[in-house]
Amino acid sequence: MRRATPLPRQLSLGALVPRLLLLLALGALLAWGFVYDSTDFWWDEITSLEGYALLGFRAIVSTYDQPNNHVLFNLVDRVLLRLLGVRDLTAAMDHVEALRWG
Repeated sequence: MRRATPLPRQLSLGALVPRLLLLLALGALLAWGFVYDSTDFWWDEITSLEGYALLGFRAIVSTYDQPNNHVLFNLVDRVLLRLLGVRDLTAAMDHVEALRWG
């Protein structure tokens, strides 16, 4: 005799509301990101690029003279800079979207 497959549980309103709010927040974050992804670099991004990502791996992992060195983010930016062939801040201005979403 075959067992009956259980029916999927329906979500209660109390469990559904937080999930909908999370989806709404993520949607708003993505919409905001797409609006501002091609604007110029912000001050903290310029500081990270000049002080760490454009200098290389050793500078990123061994220097922490200011709290703006987000090590993992700067390592990802360094890899993207190498792949894009960017060697200075002026050339990086053409790749704002790639570096911001990287």
